[in-house]
Order: sequence, then structure tokens, then C-alpha cells
Amino acid sequence: MNPVRENVYTVGPGKSLVAAVTEPARGAGKNAAPVIVILNTGIIHRVGHQRKFVILARELAAQGYMVVRFDFGGIGDSERRADNLPALEGCLDDIRVILDWLEVSRGQRRAILVGLCSGADHAIIYAGSDPRVVGAGLLDPMIPPTRRFYLHYILHRLARPRSWLSFITGNGRLFTTVRKRLLKPKSGEEHAGNPEDERVRLFLRDVYARAIENNVQLLSVLTGASDTRQSSYREQILDAFPELDLSPLLRAEFFEDSDHLFLFEHDRKRLNAIIIDWVETANFREAQEGVVATAALTKLVRAIAVFAGQMAVFGGQVFGGQLI
Repeated sequence: MNPVRENVYTVGPGKSLVAAVTEPARGAGKNAAPVIVILNTGIIHRVGHQRKFVILARELAAQGYMVVRFDFGGIGDSERRADNLPALEGCLDDIRVILDWLEVSRGQRRAILVGLCSGADHAIIYAGSDPRVVGAGLLDPMIPPTRRFYLHYILHRLARPRSWLSFITGNGRLFTTVRKRLLKPKSGEEHAGNPEDERVRLFLRDVYARAIENNVQLLSVLTGASDTRQSSYREQILDAFPELDLSPLLRAEFFEDSDHLFLFEHDRKRLNAIIIDWVETANFREAQEGVVATAALTKLVRAIAVFAGQMAVFGGQVFGGQLI
């Protein structure tokens, strides 16, 4: 691996955000390349599970890219926010602060956001609001279920004897899934903010539509081996939003046998290779003029908060649907 250097900075108002910058040795960087910003997964420190983001950052830096890993306010080494912004709005504002700092201090006017789970959701929600964002690497983002997903899920469960026993006795996830698809749910059964909620799908549709409008290159990496899985095939992100033309901007990958956190080393190596190849080959647009659409972004996330409640970023997906 080519040599890299790492430094830690305090950023933002009051120097409250802690960011680690990994970059190539002097003179070895790709000067025109976008900076890569890696976001927290839930409440996990910026190193990531099993130091996955440290390793990813160093591998990207060895290829000539500057990489920033930072902690959202109140997570890891960063101080809690003092303005009482709702959690999601605070995280999105922290992303803006980091991009402002990179533009002023490093002259970086293009950025690629990368995140796992809630980090992926933060990345795509923010991506359409800032002209500096040219790419979003989404590792197991929240994706609404589709008919094909339910078919895969039911067939998978039917192959397990315990699922039959639970189904016959009226218990277990298989019985619940079939009943929810065939019958009206019991009163109070549908959890506000669940990805099955059509309002959540429409919110996510609008989020992806904004990313398309901002010409953001997308990488979707879905996994299929988690007990709480929300995806079961590579094209699910396309089928979930049939009204959008995501294909020209999207590279979709599927890890059928990987868990949500990519806990096995061979999965993490494959994941890093895919991310590096995408960063090297995607057609990221040039920098463009414009300002961060803060007001529109705030309006968007506050609208969904009306029915989803305060969207949790601590211990679960943005909407509280998928545990980290």
C-alpha cells in the first residue's frame, strides 16, 4: 500500500466536531478528485465496526484520495450540539459544516458521501441539497420492500422447518408478513416511519428525485443475510421507485451472504474493492455554482417528522426500522 498521512482536526462553530483526515503522502494525491466523507453508522464512533472505515479510508488514500471521517455532534469525540436541533436536522447540518470547512481550508468543492445504515440515509437525504455533493455511496440504506422482496422473503422462510411451526401456530415473522400482505393490519400494528409505510416510500422517492436533479452518482450496496434484512436482490432500489429514472446514475451491488455490518473479512475486502472501483470509474460531474438548499431540506425532513416522529439516529435506521 502506498504511504498515507493522517491528522485529526476540530471543526465548526466552537470547534465541536472532531474529524480525521486521511490523505496520500505529499505530492501523491489526485488534485482534481472529490474528497470522500464517511458518515457515522448510528452511534458508532467514526472508526466503524471492526475499524472498517479506518481501513477503507487508508485504502482510498493509498489510491490518491483525501478521505474525512468525522463524528456527528454527540457521537464519538464530537461535543453535543448546543442549539437543540432535532437529531436528523443536526446531523445534516454537521455534514454542511464539514463540507464548508473542506471548501475553505482545502479548496475542496466536490464531495462524495459514504455511509452504512443510518449513515447511508443521511447521505442520500443530504445529497440533493448541496451542489458540492457529486456522489453518494449507500451501504444498506433504507429501501422500501417490493413484491419481489416479499416473494424472496416468504420462500426463504418456507425452507426453514421452524418457520412452518411458527406459521401454523400463528406466531413468527412469516405469519406476520403473510397476514400483513393479505389482510388489513390490526389496529396500531403499522409502525409510523416503517419502510413499509407508503408515506416513507414517498419521502424516500422525493429524496432520490432530489439527488437525480443534483446529478449525484449513486452506489447502492445491499445485503441479504441479516435477520432484520430489508433487501433481497440487487435491483430492489430500482423497483422500489419505479417512477424515477435512477439507472443512468446508479451502480447497484448485492451481497447475498453478507450480514448488515459486513462482519466477515472477505465481505469487507470485497466491499472496499467495489467502493474504490466506483470512485475511480464513476462519471462524477464537475463543480457547479449554487448554495446549499437548507430551507428546502429542513422543510422536507420536518414534513416526514410529522408522522414518523423524531427520526432516530441512535441505535437504528433513520426511521427506527433497522437496528445497527
